[in-house]
Amino acid sequence: MKIWIGKHFHLSIIVGVVILTVLGCSSSTKERATLEELEDETSLKADQEEIAELRKDIKDEVKFENDRLAETLKRWKDQRMPPERLRDRFNDEIRKMRAKLDSRHRRLRTEFQRDQTDRRKKFQEEQKDDREDFYSTKPKTDRRSEFTRRQSEDRERLNADLRDERNRFDDRLRDERKLFEDEIKSRWTEFRQEFPEYQRLFKEAQEAKEKERLEKEKAAAGKAEAAKSAAQPPEAKDVNAGGDGWPTTDPQELQELDKVKGP
Repeated sequence: MKIWIGKHFHLSIIVGVVILTVLGCSSSTKERATLEELEDETSLKADQEEIAELRKDIKDEVKFENDRLAETLKRWKDQRMPPERLRDRFNDEIRKMRAKLDSRHRRLRTEFQRDQTDRRKKFQEEQKDDREDFYSTKPKTDRRSEFTRRQSEDRERLNADLRDERNRFDDRLRDERKLFEDEIKSRWTEFRQEFPEYQRLFKEAQEAKEKERLEKEKAAAGKAEAAKSAAQPPEAKDVNAGGDGWPTTDPQELQELDKVKGP
């Protein structure tokens, strides 16, 4: 009886240890899973904040270009630029802005791809050096398997990070392009709405200017005529023509008068 109790006691201890071990492993697994979830949530939040900041920068840059275009258009209007030329210059300015954005995107994409290529190349070289160092120690099969598995996980993690970065980069360029095209579309709509009024005002201004020019030419011609008349000498007066109550002394006129009077 005493022996059975001892065996039962030892069995209880073993079962208790096993249960505690299992619970401890379960708790450790849950804790590790919770930590991984927290890390994922933190990483996701950081990515969202980064994207929000990038979009803010994009809006600010597009707004700057948009304001510059509006200021340029206002300056052209103040200069009373002909409507057809104004429309051509506005279209040319938008074309330059789009070409500038295209050039900037090409440059950013080239730099981004170069950076990713360099990082991947550096990572591959580091893994190669690690493999050479590891296999030079002639490891056993289980260690080789563990090493290979760890390198594969690191490689997959790098590829996933690079893929996420590329997606965020593409999203940023796509957002910037969309904002740019939306702003340009809005500007063209405003321009087309205001253009007929600008044409009318420009035509009225040109007609008023032409009327003022003609009036100035007419006034100048009148002044020139008056000055010309004032510069001419007075016409000589015939003293024999009579007038002012005096009889004529012109012999021919006297003969004519005698003919009228008769004998």
